[in-house]
Amino acid sequence: MILETTWGSAMLGGYVSAFLAVLFDRVASDRILKFLKKCEYEENLIHRLKASMSIISRVLNDADGKRFSNKFVRQWLDELRHIAYKAEDLLDEFVTMEHNSSSKEIPIVASQSFVKDLKKISDKLESLADQVNLLGLRVRAQVEADNEQYSRNLF
Repeated sequence: MILETTWGSAMLGGYVSAFLAVLFDRVASDRILKFLKKCEYEENLIHRLKASMSIISRVLNDADGKRFSNKFVRQWLDELRHIAYKAEDLLDEFVTMEHNSSSKEIPIVASQSFVKDLKKISDKLESLADQVNLLGLRVRAQVEADNEQYSRNLF
């Protein structure tokens, strides 16, 4: 699992951000996109996933800095980790289904289940992205600018 090697680190921001990028690349792979088109998936599902992951990855450094002092940020990060595990497991299941399918066509029931689970993951990521402002999480550049302004005010 990709996440196990990165999540235990003291600095979560950069590692989880990289993990999300790899995860999105896997979700947006040609094989999965072709599969989703065959299933007549919700057209904007990949775009929704990308937008949510983009918002989340931009604030991870700030969340990492606040995780010890803010229990709500810590819970937010725990939920993100849980969703990331689910997404990784789902993608592994897809590869297994694809490999085990003798006709190179994944059974309809499995197809519907995969798309349903992917939509759930997308919804959960959107929910986490919506919480960014409520938690006071800021994009790294904004945090650095605030720190620079604070330093100037000290002198």
